[in-house]
Amino acid sequence: MRFSYKKKIEIPPDILNRLIELGQKALETRDVPVASVLLHEQEIIGEGFNTVFRNNAAGEHAEVNAVSDAIQKLGFEKFSTLNRDSLILISTFEPCLMCIGLCTNYNITNVFFLQEKERKDLMKERKLFMKYYFFRKQVAHNGEQIALFRMHSDYPKE
Repeated sequence: MRFSYKKKIEIPPDILNRLIELGQKALETRDVPVASVLLHEQEIIGEGFNTVFRNNAAGEHAEVNAVSDAIQKLGFEKFSTLNRDSLILISTFEPCLMCIGLCTNYNITNVFFLQEKERKDLMKERKLFMKYYFFRKQVAHNGEQIALFRMHSDYPKE
């Protein structure tokens, strides 16, 4: 018996159909046909599909577009206060490292996908991440970023 850490969920037919419709929209502009929906309490609050080629924008993956759609509809403050246990991101394809970073930054821990990536592709992504991590370089500075942070009204004052 093979041990599996994965938890599978049943996707309601209306949500699955919406994912397929969104994926087909990506095909219209020759984008990779990946779609994503963000659910809160079982209701779609954001949806997206790949628009990288359509908009000539590197970051416009389905998951990014779904979260951005939710933030635009709800406003950032309301989105930030949503119960994260009731937030579910469903994508048609396993998210890339950028989209995993998005989920990490916005504390979206319930992430599901229809199609997983092949292990060789996962390993290639992880290798590129490690290459970045080990070869990253900080430049000499005089505290400019800290100064910018301190100008922000929400940055903690000392």
